[in-house]
Amino acid sequence: MGTYLGVAQVLPRMESLPGADQDVVLSVRGVSKQFCRSLKKSLWHGIQDIAGELLGAVRDNSELRLDEFWTLKDVSFELRRGECLG
Repeated sequence: MGTYLGVAQVLPRMESLPGADQDVVLSVRGVSKQFCRSLKKSLWHGIQDIAGELLGAVRDNSELRLDEFWTLKDVSFELRRGECLG
């Protein structure tokens, strides 16, 4: 299982608004999230990851395991004053 981030849509573009303030109120860089299709395997992977961290093992998180898939990969965006995120 994983967490739900949602769908981002930024409206309107600040450049189109006369005299609009360009202050960035939220900046997100390089967000990634992967899920596993099987709950059982997902729980097993979690146990493996925790055990590996306790033992000092380093795992390359960019490689997917069997039945895993990317839902977000390296997503970046900025939210400026006056824009909406939904």
